[in-house]
Amino acid sequence: PYFLWHLFFQDVLERGGFDVIVQNPPYLRHEKLAPDSKRQLKGVYSCYSGQSDIYVCFYQQALRLLRRGGTLSIISSNKWLRGDYGKRLKRLMSEEFSVRTLLDFGELQLFKGVSTFPLILIGENVRDERHFPRIVNVRSLDPPYPNINQLIQGNGWDADETTITGHSWHIAGPGVGRF
Repeated sequence: PYFLWHLFFQDVLERGGFDVIVQNPPYLRHEKLAPDSKRQLKGVYSCYSGQSDIYVCFYQQALRLLRRGGTLSIISSNKWLRGDYGKRLKRLMSEEFSVRTLLDFGELQLFKGVSTFPLILIGENVRDERHFPRIVNVRSLDPPYPNINQLIQGNGWDADETTITGHSWHIAGPGVGRF
């Protein structure tokens, strides 16, 4: 039932961790978890609040397995940015991680028949106070989507030092409220 990272990737972890991690973690709402599972997750993952979707644990585990300066690319739901359960993860990410690019698809339905509220986050496992992320609020699947590179360059905005701080992330765009 458990994947023993330290056994299967002992050599990688002894060198400081993975250079790159790409994730699409499962979306499993807290209501689906047994009380014992919730207690175990809370004991292992400081980001897990008991009300969290399980993918917040995958973010934290990625940071544990990623070498200092390594790159993380993850697609998950964007709900942790808006919900109270995401405050712990936002704080951890803002203190130990540098978001490079954040693509928030809002409520767009990318996958037929499923509402996932997609978010793609790309960043580095190092805190860089001088770098500010490129943020894209994707509100249409018209061109330049699916050309992500063109979408980032043409439709994004460059954040500043007030964008990602503690548990308050201002990613909705200039002049719009915080999450």
